[in-house]
Amino acid sequence: MKIISFVLPCLLVLAGCSTPSQPEAPKPPQIGMANPASVYCQQKGGTLIPVQTAQG
Repeated sequence: MKIISFVLPCLLVLAGCSTPSQPEAPKPPQIGMANPASVYCQQKGGTLIPVQTAQG
């Protein structure tokens, strides 16, 4: 009986340590969110001039 009361907790601890944890999935980029610098510039009275380049 003493052996069972010692072995059982040891097995439970080992089983808990061996469970692999799932890494958190990367968050997708927020599409449609305005550039914070552009929003701030417009709030201060600036103008926004969109520019299209070869990269996008």
